Amino acid sequence: MDSGRRGGRRVAGAALSLVMVFGGIGVGWWLIGDLTESGVVYPSYMVRAPEWAEQHPRRIGLVGCLLLAVGLVVSGVLASRGSGRSAQTRLLVVRFLCVVDGLFIGLILRLLTIGTDYASFIGLTIFLFVPPALVLAVVLLVVGDRMIASGKQR
Repeated sequence: MDSGRRGGRRVAGAALSLVMVFGGIGVGWWLIGDLTESGVVYPSYMVRAPEWAEQHPRRIGLVGCLLLAVGLVVSGVLASRGSGRSAQTRLLVVRFLCVVDGLFIGLILRLLTIGTDYASFIGLTIFLFVPPALVLAVVLLVVGDRMIASGKQR
């Protein structure tokens, strides 16, 4: 196999992982919803969500569901081509972990955009939740990329 085709498949594996993570983020944003307290008269925000994201959470969630559906179909097709049953299972587990990481990032985004009367969760969220979520996303991108590349070399 030439290096161009192998490189294209590796990029496709990483792109598929990103699609799954972004789909999870969209679904997480939609399912978690706005966490601003109901009794707050004049909420203060450290980070303000974009206006379109506040106004259309259902559309964001539906786009996330669409991304997840496309990602699962493409992942199933890629897993079924020329690889054993255990390799297919490992690839689908990696894709599932990408979705979970996306849901976790969606939670982080909702925590960052809470409107409160008092101190917010932004410092705690940034220091405790953001680094593990980013590390997990990078690890899953690399693992998914290598699994696609190694499955196609056989």
